[in-house]
Amino acid sequence: MRSFPLIKTINYKRSVLTQNKFQVIKPGIQTSIQDLGRRGYMAYGVGRSGALDQASARIANWLVGNDEDEALLETIHHGLHIKFYSNCQIGITGADLGAQINGGKANMYQTLVIQAGDELSFTRKTSGLRAYIAVSGGICSTRVMGSRSFHSMVDLGVEAITGGIELKFGDQDKDFISRNLKEEERHVFTNHYTARVMPGPEYDFFSDEFVKQFGSHAFKVSPDSNRMGYRLEGFSNEIGLKGGIVSSGIYPGTIQIPSSGEPIILMNDGPTTGGYPRIGNIISQDLDFIAQLGPGDSLRFKWI
Repeated sequence: MRSFPLIKTINYKRSVLTQNKFQVIKPGIQTSIQDLGRRGYMAYGVGRSGALDQASARIANWLVGNDEDEALLETIHHGLHIKFYSNCQIGITGADLGAQINGGKANMYQTLVIQAGDELSFTRKTSGLRAYIAVSGGICSTRVMGSRSFHSMVDLGVEAITGGIELKFGDQDKDFISRNLKEEERHVFTNHYTARVMPGPEYDFFSDEFVKQFGSHAFKVSPDSNRMGYRLEGFSNEIGLKGGIVSSGIYPGTIQIPSSGEPIILMNDGPTTGGYPRIGNIISQDLDFIAQLGPGDSLRFKWI
């Protein structure tokens, strides 16, 4: 991940407020607090969690001068509505979900100044699936095992985003900054993507014909996809494995093939072990783009 240069610094102070917070008026769809995830606990059965599109999360934090691992919001589709009770700065990245501030268009990929009483809302999805909203100072939620990331499948004690919840964010006593990511440096999200895949531990279990078809087929993202895993449709095949496998380690990017022949891509909230054969592993950079695909979108694989 490249480091993003400082574009501009405005030399005046923010007022130090004792109660830096915002309220979630409407939680939207699958909105959660995320950072870059918890590391070092998969051996104990605790998944990584964290932002599914890690690049977009890092850029959002960069826009407001945060460390790249500060907690922020991840949301999909539309519906999230927030009211701020103190001055701050925010950065919005990832999917274009029609962000508005007080009913007017809110620009993405640049530092935005928020005044107490301002309201941020997301009206409709234009491209991509997941948007990220960073607040200067970072969201001060509960930290569990070194991370503030909410896990969609396991209650770890991190705050769930519900209507009416109030969330605090960090001190606002730094200089205001003004940053912008050039348009040519922003990721472009479409309804189709080709992901690069390395052979997995059970690659040799599959016939040459199956592997060939796997690398040339256009899969459809199933509606039954979430932060735990992406299920792909449209590829029913008799696998003809040489034998079963013992439940083994899996992690984000692992592609499992169940008996139906339709792949499952493990994502950040997925389990840490599984018994399906692992045909391949998607490179981490391409997982950011897969996280922006929604139901019905197309996904292909390219062996590397």
